[in-house]
Amino acid sequence: MLSRFFTVHFWNFYAVLYDFLNDLLPYQELLAKTLSFLNLSQTGLKVLDAGCGTGNLRRVFSDKGEKQQLIYGMDRSPAKLKR
Repeated sequence: MLSRFFTVHFWNFYAVLYDFLNDLLPYQELLAKTLSFLNLSQTGLKVLDAGCGTGNLRRVFSDKGEKQQLIYGMDRSPAKLKR
């Protein structure tokens, strides 16, 4: 029970820090390369982003004017999903 308490609080805290990844150039490049590789707007594929965190991949995709419905996200951390 105590272990679960610390695990939950750790991931809630980490959810706040997770969004700072967006400010790092290597992370931005990784997301851009991922989206370029997937080429979702041309292929019509749908993607499940398992462990999506706060939805960084989906956010970058929509910032490019693409349809967000092509990327579905799921994460174990409710705190990340709320952000």
